[in-house]
Amino acid sequence: MKFGVRPKIEAICSNSSGLRPISWACSKVAIFCAAVVLMKKITLAAKVGFLRRFIESLLHLQLYFMRVVVQRVLSASVTIDEKVVGSIGQGLMLLVGIEDADTRDDADWLVNKISQLRIFSDAEGKMNLDLKSIEGKVLIVSQFTLHASYKKGNRPSFLRAANPEKSIPLYEYFISSFKNLIGEENVATGQFGAMMDVALVNHGPVTIFMDSLNRE
Repeated sequence: MKFGVRPKIEAICSNSSGLRPISWACSKVAIFCAAVVLMKKITLAAKVGFLRRFIESLLHLQLYFMRVVVQRVLSASVTIDEKVVGSIGQGLMLLVGIEDADTRDDADWLVNKISQLRIFSDAEGKMNLDLKSIEGKVLIVSQFTLHASYKKGNRPSFLRAANPEKSIPLYEYFISSFKNLIGEENVATGQFGAMMDVALVNHGPVTIFMDSLNRE
């Protein structure tokens, strides 16, 4: 096992006789979680990712946090009732999905990471420039269907998506964070909960899926 964790696991196992009797499965979970926490050479985000995937494999669950689909565009717009409510030129089109477990920390990480993504072409045609380097803009649209579950049947379930009482404040915080970072004039939005027609020219195409739990 990497990161020098094996000695720590063996120490935990050798001292397990003094513990109150617990099931084999629970002891394995406890040992694995302790091992991940003790890892010193990987980031906290990586530790969380390890634990999440391990829990998923045991319980056959899927645990997701805030999700964003990032698209590099030459232009993008949102129309509601035949009226354009938001539009941008070159920049990023962001579809944002929020679930109940999300917090401002999730939004902060995503805003900072997205704004620094070097996915715009430089003079040599290489992906080397970020949003600020090209003076790009951002169009942000709420998208609860990013949390669709299609495990059972063919009609997706959206139970993972946060209700409006939770998602609207966090969605607005996500928007305000981008405005503070790149300027209010450089951020356009759709309308939360509205039926929207979204048009865009995806340049590349370049599309990146991100979530605030995996952070990879």
